[in-house]
Amino acid sequence: MKKQIFTLLISLLSLGTFAQVSINTDGADPDASAILDVKSTEQGLLIPRMTTAQRTAITSPATGLLVFDTDSESFWFKETAGWIELRDGNIHSLADADNDTKIQVEKTPDDDIIRFDMGGTEFFRMANGRLEVANTGYSIFIGEDAGANDDFDF
Repeated sequence: MKKQIFTLLISLLSLGTFAQVSINTDGADPDASAILDVKSTEQGLLIPRMTTAQRTAITSPATGLLVFDTDSESFWFKETAGWIELRDGNIHSLADADNDTKIQVEKTPDDDIIRFDMGGTEFFRMANGRLEVANTGYSIFIGEDAGANDDFDF
């Protein structure tokens, strides 16, 4: 009898180590492929909200972590290489990791100018069919190492 009770107890404890959770109003079991199954036709799921400083201060964020950044008003998820912003198809810029080298299609609302920034300095603007060179002392260099010694002074 003691052996049967012990076996039953071990069986019950082992069931508790693999738990699935279903949050719903209809009493449905969780989908077999999900550890957490949330179902509602009247309410949504609220992801943690934080500022950019709070998001980037998370110590050792797990790959796949999802948060809502209140400064950028967008969702961000953590991948191995860093944080990735989730945006719709209306992207305003293409930038490197530290955001100092980028192509912007709209710096301000209804700007209609394409801007090319490198190392934090805007060097080219495309507006009204023209490509304008900026911050180079009005110099234009074409070719490998052309203008490498120019100080960009007027």
